Amino acid sequence: MSKIFISYRREDTAGYALSLQSRLADRFGADQLFMDIDSIEPGDDFVQVINEKVGTCQVLVVLIGRSWLTCRDEQGQLRLEKEDDFVRLEVAAALERKIRVIPVLVGGARPPKAEELCAELAPLCRRNAVILSDNGFWQDVARLIESLEKTIKIPAEQAPPQKASPQNREQMNARISQSAENLLEAMEDLLIWSKTQMDHFTPSLEMIDAGEILDEIITLNEPFAAGNAVFVKSLAET
Repeated sequence: MSKIFISYRREDTAGYALSLQSRLADRFGADQLFMDIDSIEPGDDFVQVINEKVGTCQVLVVLIGRSWLTCRDEQGQLRLEKEDDFVRLEVAAALERKIRVIPVLVGGARPPKAEELCAELAPLCRRNAVILSDNGFWQDVARLIESLEKTIKIPAEQAPPQKASPQNREQMNARISQSAENLLEAMEDLLIWSKTQMDHFTPSLEMIDAGEILDEIITLNEPFAAGNAVFVKSLAET
């Protein structure tokens, strides 16, 4: 059962939809998302399928680009004015069922006005919109996810492994680079210190009794010498 329904129009926001789907799947799991009309099997009643999918979701995210309001079909009719337009069906079904609807503005789009929409879509204008800017797309998506987490509850054992977002990866790479620079600076300082110590190193002379050294050598070699004597004796006896 999908908990997040992503509504979008291909000719308007397909690229944004795919990027958003990828990030939401990383966070909530691909099985928690329903996005593309291609998921409807041949022969299925798409109106019925849309109603069922929307009816079981907890949040409908509707992507609105610059041409969301003005997209027309082959005959020149505005798509949102057609009763069988799938975007209109998706949004209207969610609004009718009191499902949380989040308008997401992309590509510099503005929120639609009530007078620009049919009666069944007019309540969309009262929904607080989220803006995904081109320059701060991933940061804006992160804020959207934080908002979705207040509604979407995924058990810890079912949650997918978390992947670092592009922003987090950049921060991580920056920290690694900084750590490497700090390490190189520390090694350079150590080498300079070592060279300074060697430059100021002065060897000291100490007198040692050579007889003591010879006595120590003889003592250390006594077991070895005794072993050799036994070995030589055994050879002589044979």
